[in-house]
Amino acid sequence: GLIDLLTTLVLVLSAALTFGMDSAMARYFYDTEDTAQRRQVVSQAFYFVLAMLVLLLPLLWLGADRAVAWLALGDTGRDALGVVIAQMPFFVMTNMSMGLLKWTFRRNAFLAVSLGGTVGSVVLLFGAVTWFNALVLDVFVIHLAVRVAACLASLWLVRDWLIWPRQWAVLRGMLPFAAPFGLMCVISAFIPLWERSVVQAVLGADDLGLLAAGAKVAMLLSLFITAFETSWGPFSLALHKQADAATTYRVVLKVVTAGLLATVLAVTSIGEPLVQALGSSRYAGASAVVFPMAACLVIQAIGAVAGVGITFSKRAYLYLVGYVPLLVTVLVTAPWMAQRFGLVGAAWATVFGYAAKVATDVVLAQRIHPTDWRFGAPLAVAAVAFAFGIAHQVTFGSWRAWGVDMLPLAGMASVLVVGWLLLLSPEERAGIRRLLLRRRLTAADPR
Repeated sequence: GLIDLLTTLVLVLSAALTFGMDSAMARYFYDTEDTAQRRQVVSQAFYFVLAMLVLLLPLLWLGADRAVAWLALGDTGRDALGVVIAQMPFFVMTNMSMGLLKWTFRRNAFLAVSLGGTVGSVVLLFGAVTWFNALVLDVFVIHLAVRVAACLASLWLVRDWLIWPRQWAVLRGMLPFAAPFGLMCVISAFIPLWERSVVQAVLGADDLGLLAAGAKVAMLLSLFITAFETSWGPFSLALHKQADAATTYRVVLKVVTAGLLATVLAVTSIGEPLVQALGSSRYAGASAVVFPMAACLVIQAIGAVAGVGITFSKRAYLYLVGYVPLLVTVLVTAPWMAQRFGLVGAAWATVFGYAAKVATDVVLAQRIHPTDWRFGAPLAVAAVAFAFGIAHQVTFGSWRAWGVDMLPLAGMASVLVVGWLLLLSPEERAGIRRLLLRRRLTAADPR
């Protein structure tokens, strides 16, 4: 639980220190084909982040005691927090360099650094835990060592892009673009930190560990969601000027809603054996938070589809509006729900927050770029899924056989049946069948 809390803090600090400059660098990098101008974009973005590190890291050191008290880290956490702050320059600069490797299509270099860092961490942690009885502090010392190596390697790989800027005009243009993304990243990273700090303060370290274990199981869904969101962006932009775009978008919304919610319920039904396989029987209670934490991820994915009108309007700063109800809802409800309903209550507070954010995004998107979504059917499917999810929470462990929770399993079947028979029209079902058949034939004979 403590490792998870501090790792979440790393993400918050990284978002604050970068403050959207990685997104701005990508945006302005593709504005020109001139290599010299691209070097100016990259270098000015890097130097801005470096200046943020120089200015803010001393403040982080000075505020470390306050952070220890607020997060109730204790002596162990105090020592580890120092190592966390020490690794921030290397973590941030590695992320900036990795982004540049990705945008310049240097796949081998990107994979070498990313996989090398991951494998290095796993090997060192395995050895430290197995043979040296590593403590929490040792985990972050290992992370520090790996991130120093990754930073040096990645900076070496992008060295040709780094020059001394001749002027700072490019940076002045990037800052207004970066600021909204910076705020969104900071708030997004802060929400799980707040959730964990509330659990630590209200419920204690044991429940913090259970929350961390449940979050890891729920994050299995991020594999599917990240894959979808990566493809949805260019797909939606490529189609949005076509006359029948709304029809395609409606099908995507229906399939995503039913498919992801069915997956959430499937993962929830085997949450207990998953937790025990990834951890041990000591973490058995962690499966109680799998549904709400996974539901948060799905709500955000659905919001990415239904709120795409903001992207079409080219006013990305409007996404900031939705973060206001998210932040207010979670800040206000999480402590109260944790006291009233325990660990599950803290997790559901985040669900309410993201639901408020997505609702706000959709309303704004419909005002500035109206789309005929016909939300009735997707909302009905979502209502079925959440009804089974809530019933599972209320009767947790009562309907279990062979280690599998039956209510979420029944919910998954219901969502799939309702989604196929009622959510999709006969024409849409036929179109999906044709698509699947075409893909199967292509796979069998690529010619």
